[in-house]
Amino acid sequence: MLELDYVVFDYGKNSNFDCNYSLKLEKQDVLGIVGPSGAGKSALLNLVAGFVKAKSGTIMIDSKDVTDLTPSKRPVTMLFQEHNLFSHLNVYQNVAIGINPSLQLSNEELDIVNESLDRVGLKNFNKRYMYQLSGGQKQRVAIARSLVRKAPLLLLDEPFSFLDPPLRIEMLDLVKGLQKEQKFSLIMVTHDFNDCLRICNKAAFIDHGKILYIDKIKNFLKNGKTHDKIKGYVI
Repeated sequence: MLELDYVVFDYGKNSNFDCNYSLKLEKQDVLGIVGPSGAGKSALLNLVAGFVKAKSGTIMIDSKDVTDLTPSKRPVTMLFQEHNLFSHLNVYQNVAIGINPSLQLSNEELDIVNESLDRVGLKNFNKRYMYQLSGGQKQRVAIARSLVRKAPLLLLDEPFSFLDPPLRIEMLDLVKGLQKEQKFSLIMVTHDFNDCLRICNKAAFIDHGKILYIDKIKNFLKNGKTHDKIKGYVI
């Protein structure tokens, strides 16, 4: 589904290391990524999404080389920590813009927006603006916008880190339920390994721009604890 073959990213002169990633992700895999701050976790997501350019190496998605494609041309959706919602647009428009930035939608596309809002529990919130929503509701809008793109790969860059624990769990469960239903693959960066335990079938540990360990969750729990750098990140 996703394959990174010796993908190198150069942070520049201000960094003491370059990122170098090799990774294989199967269809419907849910991979959690943990590691120290500044280790290169978000860099991996940005490389896959196309927001930063690889110095060398190859990125394949569904057997297609996307290494040189712009973000809009890649079959990927990325959900950020800040939501990236537009305050001057209402809920419906914030979701619809995920299909067409001009907001000119066909009847079929209008149905897709309505369906996505229904799936995340915002069926009657179409005309509300961002200042009228709670933090959890804003997250639901961002998730709904991700759904309308119908991309086979969803990237989560700590989007729930600022939510209180009960709401965080609620959002994780929502994403996991949608992933099972729509059968997309998912990569999630998190600082809390409990997030991985809740929704992931695989986990990876990144440090200094390299994937030091990656395995199924049960093996990660068993063998990751023997790795000095990983010990503090495993329950």
